[in-house]
Amino acid sequence: MAKKAQGSVLPKSETGKGFEYLLTEIPKHMEDKNLEFLDDLLPWSDKLPQECRKTNR
Repeated sequence: MAKKAQGSVLPKSETGKGFEYLLTEIPKHMEDKNLEFLDDLLPWSDKLPQECRKTNR
């Protein structure tokens, strides 16, 4: 579903960069039982790359 949605966004846009980052990071955690890593993927997380980050909630 995310891959399909990614196709409808400009890849260099903030949203496109965010999709690309999520599609790269989430598979790294497929075996995790602890889902705290998801907090780091929220748009306002300081742990996101600057180009994927939102400044407001």
